[in-house]
Amino acid sequence: YPVRGPFLVSTYIAPPTLTKIATQSIIYNTWRQRNLSVHLTVFTLTEVTFKTIDRDIPNIITAKRHMIKYKTLMPFWIR
Repeated sequence: YPVRGPFLVSTYIAPPTLTKIATQSIIYNTWRQRNLSVHLTVFTLTEVTFKTIDRDIPNIITAKRHMIKYKTLMPFWIR
């Protein structure tokens, strides 16, 4: 029988703008990590990349908070 719980069933849908910001940050930081390892032979830990992504998204939202579609995104990211 399938295990059920609040961690498996979710009705939460992220706003499209937040999804786009997160996708851009993930792609940018993954590409940056790849370029550092190829060209400079510098390897960064995965945890560092995730921390950078987690820091970038609130910074982007805060920088664009004067725009209407960005005003309500911070509570969605903090969830």
